[in-house]
Amino acid sequence: MEPVTVRPAEQQVLAVDIGNTRVKAGLIDTIGCCCTAVKSFPTGELTREFLPVLTTLAEGGGRNHPVVIAGVVDHAAEEAVRILSGNGFRAVRLTPSTSLPIVIRYADPLSLGIDRIANALFAMTAVSDQPVIIISAGTALVIDLIADGEFLGGAILPGLRLQLESLHSGTDALPLIKVLHGAAIPALPATATRECMTGGVVRGAAAAVEKCIALYSEPYSDGSRPLVIATGGDWELLAPCISGPAIRFVPDATLIGIARSLPCLN
Repeated sequence: MEPVTVRPAEQQVLAVDIGNTRVKAGLIDTIGCCCTAVKSFPTGELTREFLPVLTTLAEGGGRNHPVVIAGVVDHAAEEAVRILSGNGFRAVRLTPSTSLPIVIRYADPLSLGIDRIANALFAMTAVSDQPVIIISAGTALVIDLIADGEFLGGAILPGLRLQLESLHSGTDALPLIKVLHGAAIPALPATATRECMTGGVVRGAAAAVEKCIALYSEPYSDGSRPLVIATGGDWELLAPCISGPAIRFVPDATLIGIARSLPCLN
């Protein structure tokens, strides 16, 4: 199936991804499939931060850039559309019920997270002749498979922070740990509680990713093995612990996928 075609007049699109913990917004070049400017802020700050952030990103194009909003937090996505529509922006919303050029092989397509749909659209845009495994490392760790214009499902695990937080909140003695970007991941077996937790969570998540890649790749011959793409804020923590096929990191894949849905929303 061919990638979505966007009219030249709408080459520049503002895309908004409203996640459970953060809102990420970017100015997307839909022809070059790249993000030329990006900003983010906590989801809880939407009412205060959203309009100033979008206004800054829209500089140069005024409020003529269309805005596509997608979010796993339904009420926040509705609020975002209301804010922009009341301030001169052309805002539309991508939802699971949007008619898209991809077949969703899912028991209940309407229950599929909009971020996963956006990642699938990016995968179709980036690669048209090869299966794609796309890994999203955020609040949740999601590993999905897209092939021949079809979303074929995937796996959802707790993200790194959720795992560490659950170990703390679900026990009496284990400390609350925040994984720091740029910090070395402890080797295993570790000999201190904090290192045992950090090393266990990060390396366990990396092993789960490796296993999913192997399982998803089984039906394909060596000549058509899936391309693996990663996105999400925690990928840099996982990447050093993952072996196997080369993995392409695209930090703004979800935003690009959101922007590429625009022709389906007009």
